[in-house]
Amino acid sequence: MSRRAAAIVLTSAVLAFFPGTLRAAGLDVSVGPLRQITSITAGLANAFSASKIKIDPGTYTECPTVTGLVLLQIVGKKGVVIDATGCDAGLTINDGEGITVKGLTIVGAKQGIVVKAAAERVLINKTTIQDPGSGVLETGVRIESAPDVTLDKVTILDAKLRGVQVLSAARTIIRKSTIAGGAGLGILVDLGTSTTIVKNSILDLGATGIAFSHSGGGGAADSLIASNKISAVPGGISVAGANNVVEKNKLTDLTNVGIFALGPGGTSTYRKNTIVRAAIAGMRAANAGDTFEKNTVKEPSGNGLDVTGDANHFIGNKVTAPTGTGIRVQAGASGNTFEGTSASKAGTDGFLVQGTGNTFTKAKASKSGGLDLNDPAEGATTNVYTDCKFTTTNVP
Repeated sequence: MSRRAAAIVLTSAVLAFFPGTLRAAGLDVSVGPLRQITSITAGLANAFSASKIKIDPGTYTECPTVTGLVLLQIVGKKGVVIDATGCDAGLTINDGEGITVKGLTIVGAKQGIVVKAAAERVLINKTTIQDPGSGVLETGVRIESAPDVTLDKVTILDAKLRGVQVLSAARTIIRKSTIAGGAGLGILVDLGTSTTIVKNSILDLGATGIAFSHSGGGGAADSLIASNKISAVPGGISVAGANNVVEKNKLTDLTNVGIFALGPGGTSTYRKNTIVRAAIAGMRAANAGDTFEKNTVKEPSGNGLDVTGDANHFIGNKVTAPTGTGIRVQAGASGNTFEGTSASKAGTDGFLVQGTGNTFTKAKASKSGGLDLNDPAEGATTNVYTDCKFTTTNVP
């Protein structure tokens, strides 16, 4: 009988006699420099399913792998460091279900933690992954098609490619975590579904804060990006994929576009986001069929809202003090609707409408450096303006 099969039999027997707890079975494994078991790898070799591996403070020079176990807990006391110098991964969760990792610091590996496709229901909690100063850390946490992985209060510092990478995984949750420093992305989701990214702090990066990528063919779908704080990065949030919600995020001091709806996909909603001091554009709508509602863009070094896609809906958005245009509808963009969207103190035009077949209702602009409404065709287009307030305009 294999160790995993024997562990499952033992676990079932224990649960029958001790419902709700496994400690009475004596399945805990203690690891420490002064213990009989001195390495995490040896602790795993001595563990059964439903064991708790309790690690004493100290530095452990190894790169352990979890395999053949379920309902396992790996818990480090304050001061536990895994020095994985020379390893591809600091900790690998190869398979199993219901694995918890808590209280570790991992340094020296190319990838801090890797969760393989055969694993599911993994929780990584209060764990730090950081580059030791040598520039070796490429990815903090990599999730490879494993479903139901949660990162809670995880800190990732100075990763040079990306803090978290999610590849074709379902129901990933990343919450209350910090990703800072490094030349790479904050969180990259490629072909994920039902991903939840909430209440994270992402700052001082060399690339985009949160990206739903379409490099693998479609980005992420049915996902939520909410209440994150993103600052001092090039791009804030970029989204490919369908039926996503991006709401209540605060983005500041960006050197590229704040929020970029780039497609493919559609029917995503962007609402109540605040973007302060973004370059190029506060928001760019390059997809089709998305909704932008009650977003606030302040002091962008460029345009406030840049529209290149078709059939998008803009409701109650506000742009203040852009150096460029407040709302620009570029040539070729058509079928967009604007209701109650406003621009004030634009450096050039409040609204620059170069596309055709767009509808504006109760839109307004004021104190523009150019025209409040600049429609280059001067009304000889199929754009429709109803109950709008523009002091200066070239539309009859």
